Amino acid sequence: MAATDVCVGIAAEDKDVAASASETDVDSWIEAFVYPTIVGFKSTVFTNADLGKTIYMSDSGTLSVTAADNPQLGKLHRVENGYAFVQLTTPQVCSGA
Repeated sequence: MAATDVCVGIAAEDKDVAASASETDVDSWIEAFVYPTIVGFKSTVFTNADLGKTIYMSDSGTLSVTAADNPQLGKLHRVENGYAFVQLTTPQVCSGA
C-alpha cells in the first residue's frame, strides 16, 4: 500500500450515493465487509498453489499480488470454480493518509 492509502473494506452492496449526500443521512451509508470476512472474487489468476499470498486490488474487481500503489485486501484463502476467496484484513489506514 502507498503511504497515503485508506482501504475500509469491500462494499457489501451496489449503491449510488450523490456527492451532495450528507454523512448523517442514513440512506447514504454503505455497508462494507471487513476482517475476518472471506469474500469471493471472480478470478482465474490464482490457483490453490497461491494460498496464503497477500492479495491487492489493482483495479475495480481485479486482484493482484503486486503491492505497488494497490490497496491490500487480505490473504488468499481458497480458489474454487473460477473464484478467488480472500480473507480480508481491512480496514487499513496507512500512516500518511
